[in-house]
Amino acid sequence: MFRLAKLSLANRALIALITVFAAVFGVITMSSLKQELIPSIEFPQISVITAMPGASPDVVDKQLSRPLETALNSVEGLESTTSTSRNGVSQITMVFTYGSNLDRARNQIDRAISNAKRVLPADVQPQSFAGSISDFPIVYLAVSSDKPLSGLNADLQRLSVPRLQKLDGVRSADVTGGATQHILIQPKAQAMAANGATVQSLTNALKNNGRWSRPEPSRTRARRSPCRSGARLTPSTSSRACRSPVRRPAPQSAGLPT
Repeated sequence: MFRLAKLSLANRALIALITVFAAVFGVITMSSLKQELIPSIEFPQISVITAMPGASPDVVDKQLSRPLETALNSVEGLESTTSTSRNGVSQITMVFTYGSNLDRARNQIDRAISNAKRVLPADVQPQSFAGSISDFPIVYLAVSSDKPLSGLNADLQRLSVPRLQKLDGVRSADVTGGATQHILIQPKAQAMAANGATVQSLTNALKNNGRWSRPEPSRTRARRSPCRSGARLTPSTSSRACRSPVRRPAPQSAGLPT
């Protein structure tokens, strides 16, 4: 350090010239750098999601998550995998090392899924998704009107969304919100305690019985009726037909992400 300081003091003109040259070179180079407000960053991970409506987490884990995870372990560059089994849905998240070719990894994943289909249920279709910054909405438009939210939602879907999707650089446009209804369930604490039930067991029962599965349709004299598994048929239902569940999300305000 002492020799460097001594050399710099002995050659002040040379050091000043080098400093000016470095500053000019930096200014010229900075103008040619690419700058983006939202750069496209690709995360080194791919998720495989498989839906099996009506199945419990144990069934999903045994019939979907485990066979798929075993088949996907052969993909090159794989660093770790995480599987999550929920009611009717299996999600496997695959993390790769940085610098991996995700296009090649997706091809290998598709081949692995094709090979694993012989041990999967016949009516499931695993889908792979790779996330990046480009997949996030970058513009949100809030729309207000004197019309009811249901009519406003319909107008946006019919008029605004097709026009926005035709703009250059727009990948997709979606409408969120609108006038919807929801069902509020207030459990009776005494009745639940008498039957040994909890709020969590009630939630699980609603989830397991409110989703469609694919058993054979029931047949009456003149028609075929779709059924869903997990619910007990009552005498109020017609013959062997099943009723479709009504699921209504909570009301939200209208918005339009693009």
